[in-house]
Amino acid sequence: MSVPWFVEAAPAFETVGLYVRGEVDWAWVHEVAQGCPSEGSPGRLHEIPVCYELGRDLSEIAALTSLDEDEVVTLHTSVAYSCRAIGFSPGFPYLGDLPPPLQGVPRLAEPRLRTEPGSVALTGLCTGIYPQETPGGWRILGETPLVIADPDRGFFPICAGDRVQFRRIGMEEFEMRLGEHL
Repeated sequence: MSVPWFVEAAPAFETVGLYVRGEVDWAWVHEVAQGCPSEGSPGRLHEIPVCYELGRDLSEIAALTSLDEDEVVTLHTSVAYSCRAIGFSPGFPYLGDLPPPLQGVPRLAEPRLRTEPGSVALTGLCTGIYPQETPGGWRILGETPLVIADPDRGFFPICAGDRVQFRRIGMEEFEMRLGEHL
């Protein structure tokens, strides 16, 4: 069904932004909203391999949380995170909530000018994955070898409402899977 005034929908943590132009049929919007999945209806589950050996801030995260590095990794891989929103850069998933012992890690005092694509990071209540090379202020736990978004090809497999489960891998698997698409 084509709706001439509808431009785009942008789901976020607890809202959906509707971008419209012209006269809006609010009865239609209300009807569609009634059919939206509830919080209890999880989306797809994505397994993301992560090489925590490449976590340039892992030792600092451990110190900030009073845990050792293995405990940080074990906690980070212990839950399936809900994608609360996509933003910051195309395809960047905001995933939450972190297990309580990992919550509250602050952003870097000064963001890095360059964060590698595939960097898996955390801050506050969320963890996320940098899909492209961008500046970034989150603390990096590790890296995934996977391409998780490719704006040039319209490839965005993780959507708000999906779930992400991280899995620890070593350098050998990282190198073998480098550049593979999610």
